[in-house]
Amino acid sequence: MPNEALCLALTKAYDRGILIVAASGNNRQPINFPAEDSRVVAVGGLEPDLTFWNDRLDLLPANLTGDCPNHVLAGLPSAGTECGSNFTPATVGERRQEVTVSARDIYSTFYPGKSWNAFLECGDAFGDASSSDGRGLCTGTSMSAPLYSGMAGIVRSINPLLRPGNPENAFDAIGVRDIIVDASVVPGGTLIWDGSYGYGIPRADVAASSTLGIVASAVLKNRLTPLFSFYGAAATDWAYTTVPQAAISLSINQSANYTPQGTLVAGYAAFPENASVVPQPLAPRANTFVLTTEFRPSASYPNLVPLYWMDRKRNTPIGCSGGAGCNTASRDFLLLTTVAEVETAKADGYGFRGLQGYVYTRCTPEPSCIPPSAEKLYRKCKTTEDDCAIFLESERAAREGEGYTSAYPVGSNMHLGYAYPNVDTDGDGLVNGFERIIGTRFDIADSDGDGLSDSAEFPLAGVRVSDPCQGPNIQCANAPMFANGFE
Repeated sequence: MPNEALCLALTKAYDRGILIVAASGNNRQPINFPAEDSRVVAVGGLEPDLTFWNDRLDLLPANLTGDCPNHVLAGLPSAGTECGSNFTPATVGERRQEVTVSARDIYSTFYPGKSWNAFLECGDAFGDASSSDGRGLCTGTSMSAPLYSGMAGIVRSINPLLRPGNPENAFDAIGVRDIIVDASVVPGGTLIWDGSYGYGIPRADVAASSTLGIVASAVLKNRLTPLFSFYGAAATDWAYTTVPQAAISLSINQSANYTPQGTLVAGYAAFPENASVVPQPLAPRANTFVLTTEFRPSASYPNLVPLYWMDRKRNTPIGCSGGAGCNTASRDFLLLTTVAEVETAKADGYGFRGLQGYVYTRCTPEPSCIPPSAEKLYRKCKTTEDDCAIFLESERAAREGEGYTSAYPVGSNMHLGYAYPNVDTDGDGLVNGFERIIGTRFDIADSDGDGLSDSAEFPLAGVRVSDPCQGPNIQCANAPMFANGFE
């Protein structure tokens, strides 16, 4: 029913651009709910040899869609009702299998000493010598779905602005699902879609390459994405994230009063949300763009370091317990670049939330070693408000004037490295740093003279439409990304 809790949750997640993945099921029948919902990726299962998972012991076609009759015919116990991946029978067309991923004997984690299903050899006791190390084998599309999710996570980490997409709906913008489907192959190579395999077996490397994009016949190694910036007046906190859904969470957190700060993001006018929701999240803003993979765009550029995202809630001034002058809504979101800093922050009460992209590490001699169009990036803190801010060299005077002058962790280098400012000289919708990385001209809106702007061919929030450096009048920069064999 539309108003049941799970359906409402699916609707809310879908409206906010969250990719939803579910196992198709394990009893050789039509696809289970919620995988049968068109907003959800239905993931079927494969054998190790990449054939469709089907433990048929009987050869009776009439039993193909039964409730695993092979176990009944073989005299096996009822615990063995999981005997093959669900699929789309020829007579059922309302929900199609999307892809198939490995399902048989997948090595995974379990509660130490716990066997989930001994009959199916699923649990800690199976697959290795130890029965208490929390690791073992299991079979089922419940193993296939997280493998797909991991692949989809990699695709979206390359471009966090991508929507989920829907290969069954031509009106949806091309998104993560479409990219993975386009990178999938049905065994035999003669069909686009099959009732068992769906659109096929995904090729993760092809999906990642498609998301990165190709310029001048070369697959890129990296992209840029905005580091969305917020300030929460009640929380007295600067917060930053590359994830649109996390940005929405900050934006609708009315108790902390987080509002977007900085320059509007060209090519990404709004966070994903159903238009009927009131209030709508405010327009995305970001002064800083960061890189999305760990691979440096050029051999001449500094190495990259990750941005570890952490946060903490505690009253300020530190030690107060309420009453006048005590801010009980105080919070601090923090970006760190080393494991040692993360460990220090964890000991100080911060929780770890994941990665938020990459920046160039510090280099010498400056300024000649700084990548073109990049600026110094700082982390400085305001101890009176228990808050740290992240900002570029161009913002440093303003932030220091607000009291952000201290180091955290104590003694750490407040200069994190280098990132790109939200500056678009030619007004084509791609910031200068993005154009430096993909090789287009940041001072010419149409680098190859084909009548399409660089952002139309290589959009910030989408997949590459065409090569921005293969038109009739190519003026693309001799970008260092093309040197040294792309190493």
